Amino acid sequence: MDLNLPVNQALQGLRMLADAKDIVIETRLASDLPAVDGDVGRICQLTANLLANAIKFTPRGGRVLISTRPVSHRGGPGVELTIDDTGIGISPEDRQKIYNRFYRGKQRGTEGEKGTGLGLAICKEIVNHHRGLLEILPNEPTGTSVRVWFPACAADGETSSSNVQTICLHTARANCA
Repeated sequence: MDLNLPVNQALQGLRMLADAKDIVIETRLASDLPAVDGDVGRICQLTANLLANAIKFTPRGGRVLISTRPVSHRGGPGVELTIDDTGIGISPEDRQKIYNRFYRGKQRGTEGEKGTGLGLAICKEIVNHHRGLLEILPNEPTGTSVRVWFPACAADGETSSSNVQTICLHTARANCA
């Protein structure tokens, strides 16, 4: 699967939310990505959640950059999805708890924002299911940088970074749901 497919699906669904806040969404999607073993719908759900958080916690007139690129990790090829924003960021105290179910950050500027505190816990589960990595870091001087890495499929259709035999998906569902 081309990781850009679910990324573009998530972008289409969230552009109006960004437009309502005058947030510029910039994309830098590499065209030379290796195929990734994954469920298009779940990766779209992951991307939509991360992108919605970036938009939600970025003030009016801010910027969100979403990019993909080939990256080797764990001794094998893969693809990295990065979402950088100019939002309020995540405090070091909150960063230690953000993957806990029902945890809602106490960062100033988050008051009144709707949510259940399940989004990042679900994202972590999706990434783990795909044998990937999820990293959330400060984006200096302000904002957050989210990096997600997925292993690439080997030429024989197996996932290159695992002894588990899985077939790479080359078909996609029409939407995130």
